[in-house]
Amino acid sequence: MSIYHSKKNKPYVYMCTERDTGRFYIGYRYRNYLPAEEDFGNRYFTSNKYVKKNFDRFDWQIIAEFYDKKDAYKFEGELIRETKSPLQINQDKYKRQL
Repeated sequence: MSIYHSKKNKPYVYMCTERDTGRFYIGYRYRNYLPAEEDFGNRYFTSNKYVKKNFDRFDWQIIAEFYDKKDAYKFEGELIRETKSPLQINQDKYKRQL
Protein backbone atom coordinates (compact mmCIF):
# COMPACT_ATOMS: atom_id res chain seq x y z
CA MET A 1 0.00 0.00 0.00
CA SER A 2 1.19 3.48 -0.71
CA ILE A 3 0.17 6.92 0.52
CA TYR A 4 0.26 8.36 -2.99
CA HIS A 5 -0.08 6.96 -6.47
CA SER A 6 2.80 7.45 -8.86
CA LYS A 7 2.37 6.99 -12.60
CA LYS A 8 6.10 6.49 -13.31
CA ASN A 9 8.25 3.42 -12.83
CA LYS A 10 11.05 4.53 -10.54
CA PRO A 11 13.32 2.61 -8.15
CA TYR A 12 11.65 2.21 -4.77
CA VAL A 13 12.16 1.11 -1.18
CA TYR A 14 9.50 -0.99 0.52
CA MET A 15 8.79 -2.63 3.86
CA CYS A 16 6.91 -5.87 4.50
CA THR A 17 5.60 -6.62 8.02
CA GLU A 18 4.44 -10.06 9.08
CA ARG A 19 1.02 -9.64 10.69
CA ASP A 20 1.33 -12.38 13.34
CA THR A 21 4.87 -11.75 14.55
CA GLY A 22 5.70 -8.13 13.73
CA ARG A 23 8.85 -9.29 11.93
CA PHE A 24 9.68 -7.04 9.00
CA TYR A 25 11.81 -6.85 5.90
CA ILE A 26 13.10 -3.72 4.13
CA GLY A 27 14.06 -3.96 0.50
CA TYR A 28 14.43 -2.04 -2.74
CA ARG A 29 13.72 -2.64 -6.40
CA TYR A 30 14.97 -0.86 -9.49
CA ARG A 31 14.18 -3.19 -12.40
CA ASN A 32 10.49 -2.47 -12.40
CA TYR A 33 8.62 -1.75 -15.60
CA LEU A 34 5.51 -0.53 -13.81
CA PRO A 35 4.89 2.10 -11.13
CA ALA A 36 5.81 0.79 -7.67
CA GLU A 37 2.24 0.27 -6.50
CA GLU A 38 1.37 -1.77 -9.59
CA ASP A 39 4.66 -3.69 -9.50
CA PHE A 40 4.96 -4.72 -5.86
CA GLY A 41 2.69 -7.58 -4.88
CA ASN A 42 1.61 -8.16 -8.47
CA ARG A 43 4.78 -8.81 -10.48
CA TYR A 44 7.42 -8.57 -7.77
CA PHE A 45 7.16 -10.22 -4.37
CA THR A 46 10.58 -9.34 -2.84
CA SER A 47 13.94 -11.07 -3.11
CA ASN A 48 13.83 -12.52 0.41
CA LYS A 49 12.95 -16.23 0.20
CA TYR A 50 11.02 -16.34 3.49
CA VAL A 51 8.94 -13.25 2.73
CA LYS A 52 8.29 -14.34 -0.87
CA LYS A 53 7.15 -17.81 0.25
CA ASN A 54 4.83 -16.35 2.91
CA PHE A 55 3.87 -13.12 1.10
CA ASP A 56 0.16 -13.47 1.95
CA ARG A 57 1.05 -13.23 5.68
CA PHE A 58 2.68 -9.81 5.22
CA ASP A 59 1.37 -6.27 4.98
CA TRP A 60 3.51 -4.04 2.83
CA GLN A 61 4.08 -0.41 2.01
CA ILE A 62 6.14 1.58 -0.44
CA ILE A 63 8.32 3.82 1.71
CA ALA A 64 9.91 5.99 -0.99
CA GLU A 65 10.55 6.27 -4.71
CA PHE A 66 13.75 7.59 -6.26
CA TYR A 67 15.00 8.86 -9.59
CA ASP A 68 18.29 6.99 -9.26
CA LYS A 69 18.79 3.33 -8.29
CA LYS A 70 21.95 4.20 -6.33
CA ASP A 71 19.96 6.57 -4.11
CA ALA A 72 17.33 3.87 -3.51
CA TYR A 73 20.00 1.31 -2.60
CA LYS A 74 21.76 3.76 -0.27
CA PHE A 75 18.49 4.70 1.45
CA GLU A 76 17.55 1.03 1.89
CA GLY A 77 20.92 0.25 3.52
CA GLU A 78 20.78 3.26 5.84
CA LEU A 79 17.23 2.41 6.89
CA ILE A 80 18.17 -1.19 7.64
CA ARG A 81 21.21 -0.18 9.71
CA GLU A 82 19.33 2.54 11.61
CA THR A 83 16.37 0.33 12.51
CA LYS A 84 18.38 -2.19 14.58
CA SER A 85 15.54 -4.43 15.72
CA PRO A 86 15.52 -8.15 16.55
CA LEU A 87 12.31 -8.31 14.49
CA GLN A 88 14.12 -7.21 11.34
CA ILE A 89 14.42 -10.16 8.97
CA ASN A 90 17.30 -8.75 6.92
CA GLN A 91 19.41 -7.42 9.79
CA ASP A 92 21.93 -10.29 9.75
CA LYS A 93 22.92 -9.47 6.14
CA TYR A 94 23.96 -5.95 7.15
CA LYS A 95 25.69 -6.89 10.42
CA ARG A 96 28.22 -8.83 8.33
CA GLN A 97 29.03 -5.73 6.28
CA LEU A 98 29.97 -3.54 9.26
